[in-house]
Parts: sequence; structure tokens; C-alpha cells
Amino acid sequence: SEAASEEAAAEEAAVEEAASTEPPAEETPAEETTAEEPAQPWKFYAGYAQHNLKLIITDPALKTRFGGQDELKSAMKRIRFGVRLFDVIGVEAQIGQNNQDTIEPRSVETGSYKGIFLVPTGTLFDIMEIAAVFGYAKFDMTGASASQDFSGPAYGVNLEIPFKTLAEFLPNLRIGGGYMIHSAENNARVSGGHFGVRFDF
Repeated sequence: SEAASEEAAAEEAAVEEAASTEPPAEETPAEETTAEEPAQPWKFYAGYAQHNLKLIITDPALKTRFGGQDELKSAMKRIRFGVRLFDVIGVEAQIGQNNQDTIEPRSVETGSYKGIFLVPTGTLFDIMEIAAVFGYAKFDMTGASASQDFSGPAYGVNLEIPFKTLAEFLPNLRIGGGYMIHSAENNARVSGGHFGVRFDF
């Protein structure tokens, strides 16, 4: 009958309306798979530098032993071997020896230099590496009339420019310099600047 047909049509319309207003089922997000990044290998490097040192004596007795001089100069050549344990922290060993032919009246020889250092490193202006150097050094200085051993904390700063920042095809070489306090004892202070190169393997 016509009434039954209208009732069936009304029920069908109600079902369709209910289905259209029902919120869509939430999609279950696919499980994200995160692959573990492979551990980065340690990075090794080696370098060579020329040091110009200055010995400043504050103790009167030590000054007398060195011929009455309170300020003496020295030159040292130094090699270093290091490893970057992390991207910004390295550890390096340094070995140095005298780099002058004769002992002049106002100069001393630097010998048997040994040191171990922690080297935090950052980047300056994206073209230069800047590193703080903290550690321990042991060495001796010998003049015309006396010799003195030094040992204790040593610290300084390095600035180096990687060649690869200039052009990618260049070798993994760095050139730069810095300044170090090699010893700061009560009777004397040894410090100076240096200039050299470094190669990263």
C-alpha cells in the first residue's frame, strides 16, 4: 500500500541520516619504526706546531740561579696525537723538545715536554674551530747556569681553520695557532703562542 511504502521510505531515510552523522572511525596510526643510528667511530688526528715560549721568574733565588734574569725566551717544537671521543670533546697527548741551536744569555732550552689534555671543541662562524685545552704538562728548562723542572696544570686555546671549509676537494688538513699557559707555579710562569698544522684521519 502507499502508506507502507511511505513508512519504509521514511525508515530508510532515517537510517541514512544516522549513518551520515556518525563520526568516522579513528584510524590507528601505523607503528613508527625508528632504526638505531650506527655508532660513530672515533676520529683520530695528529699535528705539529712551533712554540715561542717565555719564562718569567718571580722567585729571587731562582732568578739568581738563572744569572739574575727574570725573563727568558725559548723555542720548542711539538707534536700531538689526539682522538675525538665525541663530536665536541677530544683527548690528546703532546710531546715536545727544544728547537733552538744555542743558549743565548737571555734564553733557555725547553726539553722533555710531555702533556695530556682534554680538548672541548666548537665552531666559530662556521669556518673556524675553537678549542679549549685543559690538562697536565711536565717539562724542564735549562739555561747557561741552571736548570728547572716544571709540572702541573696547563691550559690554553686553539684556533684552527679546516681546508675543507674553503673547498671540499682539499685534504682534511687544518692550519692554526693558539696560546698556552704551560706552567703557572709560585716561583715562575711559562707561557707562549704557537702556530702549526693538524691532519685528521
